[in-house]
Amino acid sequence: MATITLCMIARNEEKLIAQAIESVKDFVDEIIVVDTGSTDKTPSIARELGAEIHHSKWNEDFSQARNFAIEKASSDWILAMDADEEIFKEDADKLMQMKEQPYDAYIFIQKNLTNTQGFGFIPEARKGFSGFYPSFIIRMFRTGKGIRYEGFVHETVDASLAKIKAKIGFSNAVIYHYQELKGAEHFREKQLRYAEQLEKGIDNYPNKAKAYHDIGISNYRFRKDYQKAIDSFTKSIEINPKNVTVLNDLASAYAQTGNYEKALENYGNALAIRPEPSTLHNIGLLHEQLGSNEQAIMAYEEAIRLNHPKKAALQEKIRKLQQKDGKQ
Repeated sequence: MATITLCMIARNEEKLIAQAIESVKDFVDEIIVVDTGSTDKTPSIARELGAEIHHSKWNEDFSQARNFAIEKASSDWILAMDADEEIFKEDADKLMQMKEQPYDAYIFIQKNLTNTQGFGFIPEARKGFSGFYPSFIIRMFRTGKGIRYEGFVHETVDASLAKIKAKIGFSNAVIYHYQELKGAEHFREKQLRYAEQLEKGIDNYPNKAKAYHDIGISNYRFRKDYQKAIDSFTKSIEINPKNVTVLNDLASAYAQTGNYEKALENYGNALAIRPEPSTLHNIGLLHEQLGSNEQAIMAYEEAIRLNHPKKAALQEKIRKLQQKDGKQ
């Protein structure tokens, strides 16, 4: 039977790390925590929960720390989580089936909880937050295939997976991301620091497509400068036209400026490469704004079919739109 190692990097996360580890510890075979310089009880808390602790000097490089954790793992699969995340027990149980399937990696639904509402925000009250923005990210992948993280901030394994032409599956498991539990302003300042690092060092950054995407994210989410976000996302797409995540972000930035035509165009480009429920949800929102209720219904129905995390809410939206059009 295949085995799973939980890999985590952490620093000064004593208030959160126990929740993250406890949420999955019954479903993994090994826990590796790389501590990057905690001055609190983070390492001892993790050790008490069965984690193997390794220490690594912090070099302002998230990929280096994550890859160090991977190198310490001895299982067939890596499950990557952060200390401010949680997987509910009923979803963690799905890991047992996933590890036996013929995939190289899995995309998870990540709910980024916040009280800041904007385009694509989905209401769901939890731990003092009013809702979330969904992300679809690789969080579980096989060992022994050379899969590694790239990027010193906003690191991913996407490039590594592309090199080996990985077979990627979609997981129904949800990762709850409590990114603002230390305060929304603290989180914002941290992300803007990362963006400034990227902007200053863009010429030396090996993966410029990703760097421009990351800069665009900061312009979009934290500076609220949607035109600059569009410019950054466009530069990323010019380098890598097939990146679904960037196409979706570019479309959302256009939507924020009121350019719904360009938003729908880019959402359509993303769908043509890889259909994702959040893309269809946002297409539905745009068609509602445009008064195209029939097209909105079609988009929402397809989002439900693709396992959108808020199926009941979308079904209610469909019902109300059908009533408005006199079809119920």
